[in-house]
Amino acid sequence: MESELELVCLENGRGVRLECIRVGASITSLQLPNNTDVVLGFRDYKDYRTNSPYIGCIVVWKLKSQTSNEAVFEHASPAGTEGYPGTLSCTVTYRVTEESEVHLNYAATADAPTIVSLTSHTYFNLAGKARQLAIFWITSFVFLLTGQLIWMDPASGNGVEVYSDQPGMQLYTGNFLDGSHTGRAGEPMARHCGVCLETQAWPNAINIEGARDQVILRPGERYTAKTVWKLSWKD
Repeated sequence: MESELELVCLENGRGVRLECIRVGASITSLQLPNNTDVVLGFRDYKDYRTNSPYIGCIVVWKLKSQTSNEAVFEHASPAGTEGYPGTLSCTVTYRVTEESEVHLNYAATADAPTIVSLTSHTYFNLAGKARQLAIFWITSFVFLLTGQLIWMDPASGNGVEVYSDQPGMQLYTGNFLDGSHTGRAGEPMARHCGVCLETQAWPNAINIEGARDQVILRPGERYTAKTVWKLSWKD
C-alpha cells in the first residue's frame, strides 16, 4: 500500500515541477519557478486514501511508464462498478513541456456500451496559500466557443490558461471545503480556497438528445480527451 503513495516527479528545464501519486493518479503539487505551489494538496499523504474532497484525483491507478517529464497511469474499472456496464480500460498521461505547459491526455476503451467523461479534480489557488480565498480575475472566458480560459491572480502575477478539446468546463469553487483537512504548509483548507477547472463533456449530456454521443463509449471505439494548462508567473 505504501507504494501507492510514492511520489512521481515530473519537471522541465525551466523549473516547473509536477508531483503526483498512484492513488487517484492525484496531482499533489504543481510548483512554479518562483516557488509558488498553485494547487492544493494534503500535508499527510495518507489522507489521499480517504480524500473526501477528491483533492487532485481521478481513482487508484497503476503507474505504467515514466520519464523525466512524463508519466502514464492506467486503470481498469470492472463491469458493474458503481452500476456502469462494461469493463472500462483507461489511461491518463501527464506531461510537463519546455513551454511550461502541463498536458493531460485521457484515453479509454470498453467491452460494452458505457458512459465515460474523464477529468481532473485538481484545485488551483494561484496565490499558493490555502487559507486565502482563490481570487478570480478571468481575463478571457470564451471556453464554450474556443475551448480557452485565461485566469490571472493579480497579487502574485501567476496565471493559468486552460485549453481543451472538450465541449464544456465545470467550475467548482470548493464550496464543501470546510477547514477539516490540512494542506501542505499545515494550513486548513477553507471554503473557496481553491477552484477546480474540470474540462469534460456536458455533465447532463446523457439526458440531452443530440449530446449523448459525447459520453457513450461503445466496443471498438476509443475515447480520447486532452487538456492543457499553460502556466505563467512573475519571478
